[in-house]
Amino acid sequence: MARLQIVTAEGGQQAVELRAVNSLGRHPNNSIQLLDKIVSKEHCIIEQRGDHFVLRDLGSLNGSYLNAEQLRKDRRLVPQDEVRVGRVQLVFIEDLTQLPDMPQPRPTKPDKGGDGLEIKKRLGNTRYLPRFRDGGGPGRNR
Repeated sequence: MARLQIVTAEGGQQAVELRAVNSLGRHPNNSIQLLDKIVSKEHCIIEQRGDHFVLRDLGSLNGSYLNAEQLRKDRRLVPQDEVRVGRVQLVFIEDLTQLPDMPQPRPTKPDKGGDGLEIKKRLGNTRYLPRFRDGGGPGRNR
């Protein structure tokens, strides 16, 4: 039976048996919930198609990566494939004999911060507070 070895940014790990359809994301309704702030609520799906599994990104803001390449279309998974969703690493295995050692953290890139990831935010619902002529703001006493 196919499984995912899940390794969190904090180093926790767990092996999860895959179903025919597996939704991954931050929301608790996903079959595999990933508690990472830069993972989308509904981030990606791993689904069985015939005798193999396929990874599909669901238009997530920060993307899904397969073997360090950003996923642009559905991709077939093979044993030992590494999937990165936010700061969570997932390793695809078809049986327990393929269970790898815990993946090592990827080297960081100096221009992107501490863990090599960039957080993107949507600005569509951003509200701005009005400016005050005296330089103060809401709740400031002068």
